[in-house]
Amino acid sequence: MAKHALIIGGTGMLTHVAEWLSGEGYKVSVAGRTLEKFTAAFGSKQEAERNIAFIQTDYYNTVAFAGRIQEAIRERGSVNLCICWMRSDAEESFEWLKSWLAKSGNPVQLYEVKGSHASRDGFKSEPINNLKWNRIILGFRMEKGRSRWLTDKEISEGVMNAVKKGKELYITGDVEPWDQRPG
Repeated sequence: MAKHALIIGGTGMLTHVAEWLSGEGYKVSVAGRTLEKFTAAFGSKQEAERNIAFIQTDYYNTVAFAGRIQEAIRERGSVNLCICWMRSDAEESFEWLKSWLAKSGNPVQLYEVKGSHASRDGFKSEPINNLKWNRIILGFRMEKGRSRWLTDKEISEGVMNAVKKGKELYITGDVEPWDQRPG
């Protein structure tokens, strides 16, 4: 049976991650707000659903988000891997997702993708039932004395490296010197 990966925020900077996991033999479910963005990222829905399926939902509405994720998982099977990029003001949906994955009964790796501010917070992953919670922090790059944010490709490469290495905390790019972060 194929492993199943759920990607929250996979129609933007994590598009390459979804394609990579599909190539690695995963069934991939990508949650996002609009079919148009999904189609722009992965082609027509009919072609993309062979390996990558779309879950139309908005994580700012926790009740609707929970319903759509549960429905999609019933249709496509249990999740083994979840890569989640949610804005910090969607904490209620993230906490629901983390709790729900922990209750799934099968081992699940959760990779929470966060911006550079998360490097200022301590992070200690504690297993929750069968859930292993990991964090990926996105930094910046210094080039010719100037800083810039990571490109979507660099972000995807960092996330793929984090998944391959399985580290509890993985930083891609630089987070120091803090005062050199792009404006």
